Amino acid sequence: MLSIKLIGNSKQEVGYYSDLGEDYYVAGGEPTGIWWGEGAKQLGLTGTVQASAFRSILEGKSADGQKALVQNAGKASRRAAFDLTFSVPKSVSIARATADDKLASQIDQACDAASKKAFEAVQELCGIARRGKAGKLNEPAQLVAAVFRHETARGLKDNVPDPNLHYHMVLCNVAVREDGTTGTFDA
Repeated sequence: MLSIKLIGNSKQEVGYYSDLGEDYYVAGGEPTGIWWGEGAKQLGLTGTVQASAFRSILEGKSADGQKALVQNAGKASRRAAFDLTFSVPKSVSIARATADDKLASQIDQACDAASKKAFEAVQELCGIARRGKAGKLNEPAQLVAAVFRHETARGLKDNVPDPNLHYHMVLCNVAVREDGTTGTFDA
């Protein structure tokens, strides 16, 4: 199942994902987030997601925060990203949580492979950047995302784990065009 949450560029929303949400999205006992997409690679974003670089990219700036990657970088009216959450069926989450190590590993491999296919579809369907006045021109582009794999739901009641295997693909509103320039993708 896919659910989508729009992420605005207010300090509160960006802060949730890069600071307040750091315990969940960056350092919360779940596997560490990784950068995904050819656009991320072209911007030098590889490996583990670091909170400061994540915040800068969400704001439409380079990882070090020094260069604007989009025309409206840092403006509160800007859409920072989309949180695409891909959830496996509850029965799979429960099976994984109760499985022995071998079966859990096989379930992980199958779910990881399925999520990669889904992410490839996102690139294929959404890999278009805007250019020109009011973004009227569209052209192919490579996307930038931070992917976080989580095994439980947040907000655990009475500290009882709730198996919920899901992947957050935080699709940043920055894309790298074929000529190497950057801009927003066509949402």
